[in-house]
This record gives sequence, C-alpha cells and structure tokens, in this order.
Amino acid sequence: MNDLLVNDFMYTVKSQESQKLYMKYFDYFYQFSKKTPSELLSMNVKDIETLIIQYVKDMRDNILSSSSIKGRISPILTFLQLNDVVVNKKKIVRYFGEEKKTVKDLAYSNGDIQKMLARSKLRTKIMILIYASTGIRKSAILDLKLKHLKKIPEFNLYRFTIYENSKEEYYTFCTPECASMIDQYIEHRRQAGEKITEESHLVRNDFDWSKLTAKNPKKLDDKSISATFRKMLIVSGLRQGKEPRFKRHQKAMFHAFRKFYNSTLVNANVNQLVKELLMGHSIGLDDSYFRPNEQTMLVEYSKAINDLTIDDAYKWKEKYEQNKIDNEVLQKHEIEMASLRQEMDSKMDKLMAMYAKDPRMAKIKLDALKRKLKLK
Repeated sequence: MNDLLVNDFMYTVKSQESQKLYMKYFDYFYQFSKKTPSELLSMNVKDIETLIIQYVKDMRDNILSSSSIKGRISPILTFLQLNDVVVNKKKIVRYFGEEKKTVKDLAYSNGDIQKMLARSKLRTKIMILIYASTGIRKSAILDLKLKHLKKIPEFNLYRFTIYENSKEEYYTFCTPECASMIDQYIEHRRQAGEKITEESHLVRNDFDWSKLTAKNPKKLDDKSISATFRKMLIVSGLRQGKEPRFKRHQKAMFHAFRKFYNSTLVNANVNQLVKELLMGHSIGLDDSYFRPNEQTMLVEYSKAINDLTIDDAYKWKEKYEQNKIDNEVLQKHEIEMASLRQEMDSKMDKLMAMYAKDPRMAKIKLDALKRKLKLK
C-alpha cells in the first residue's frame, strides 16, 4: 500500500521487521474495508469505530484468536492516535473475544517437508530448505544477499548472517543439503545470464530461461513469497484450495518451519543457550556473559544436522566423521566449552557477591540465574 500518511507513520516504528509487519496489517485492513488510511481519516469518528468493529467481527468469524486480532488492530489504532483521531478503544477491545488459542500451533514434520520438495521447482526448494535448516523468520530471506553467506568447507555448509548491521543481527547455519541446493541454484542463474556478485540476492524473482529474463533480477517481496508458498502447500496436499482469507491452520505457513527447527535442535540436545542464539533470540543477561565463538556454535549446530536434513542422501552416516570433522576440532570444542564454564563461574561469583551486598540490584532470583547460566 503506497500511502503517504502510512509512510509518515512508519517513521515512528523503530524496527524494520515491525514496519514490514504493520504494512501487512494495513493491507489486511484495506482488503476488508476498501478504505485507504487517508480515506479512513476523512470519516466521522463514529463511522470509523463502526468500521473497525466490523473488521474485528470478520476476523473472529474467520477464527482468528484474540491476540491475533489485537496485533492486527494495534497499528491502526496507533495510526489514528498519531493523527489526532480519538476513538473509543475500550469499546473496540471488548469485541476481541476471550484470550485463548483457536488452533494448535504445530511444527511441520520431516514428511511434510518431503512432500513440499517433491512438488516444487528449484527456487522454491531453496526457500523451503533455507527456512527448515536455518530457522529464520519469514521476512529475513528478503534481504539476504550472497555476501551474507560464508562457506565452511570442513562442514560443507554455509554460515548465514541475518539482519546485518541491525540491532537484531545474528548468525546461524544451514545443512549441507541446503548448501548443495544453493550452489545449484546460483549456478543455474549464472548459466541463464545473470551477473552474480556478492550483492546478488540469495533468492530472486522467478524467470523464464527461454526469454532471457534472468539478466534483470528483482528482489523478492513479502506478498510474492506468501503466494508461492500457498500454491506450493496446496499442490503438496497440505492445504485446501478454497479457504477463508484469515483462516488459521495448526501448521502456520512459515512459522511451522521455525518450530520444526526449534524442536529438532532441542531433540538433538543442542546447548539451550546456543539454540536460542541460533534462532536470533535474546538470552537476556546472558547476552553479555555468554558469547561462544563460531566454532562452538557450529559444533553444537552439527548435532542436529542429521535430523534437519530432509533427503536421506545427504544425511551423515555418523554425526561428525562422515563430514570430515576430525578429533582435533572436537577436542578444541571441549576445551573452549570448559573455558567458558570457568569464565562464567567466575562472573557468577562476582554477581552473587554484588547481589549479596545490595539485594535490590537483583532483578531475578539467584537460583534462576544459576540455572540459566549453567551450560549443558
């Protein structure tokens, strides 16, 4: 939606991720109301309230949860407030409904992802494997360029830098299976005539080889990814073709990949704090005290590679030896983990002494802090 008032509103939103999400929510509202934000402001306040309440009712009829409705309405109400339009928020909120989950929030299974890959073209396969093996959020893929990937030959995989140069920046890894598919995809684009550089997007718009359209790559957008994956899920038999616009599913289109990634790392006994870092989560106080190096993160991630791999042909026969990870690497990892434990124990002692002198400085209980800082 290209609306100057909305663009001005976005200057008040700090995070780029939040900006993208809010724009999507404004689009949802426009699809329902056929009113642009500028047209909305020109309406009588009572009519605005009535329209928003009708929108809330429509979302409830389509089985959206109270929290989802709240999330979609929030930027609209804030937009109105910033433009000095005062609506009765308490009245609107009463229509949200009871706080409860309307559907279960499940992960994709390995079998689900196999079905997706079996019915997808190369470009879609790349996106499926990236989401499944890195655990990134839906929109993170939009800004990924080749310069954000670093090949790690010993493991035959890539390190991904996510949200580079932002406060949310972190890194994670993909599986050898995903790395191999990425290499095929990039070579396919090069042969089709695209000039590949470090600034090239990891995934670009689709192109017709016969018409030489590969020479003019375009960046993906949120809508095109959603449309691609919705079609892919339908042809894979994982979604129905005709469904209400806002219908929620037990397996969310993109977040179910992230849940698959999370549960796989947990089941592979990846260190809890490393897992959180690989998912781009803040680990609170530990952000300052627990900063494992890349080798430690990589060896922890490698515990889950077998289970994150979809095609059996890419699975490791043994978790480390098959991918030429020699004993020296593993020994170095154990030494670094032991060093981290000693360092954190020392800092823990200092924190405990500090809290003992002034209990008001302790924002969390010491026992909880010990459990959180303890390495597996």
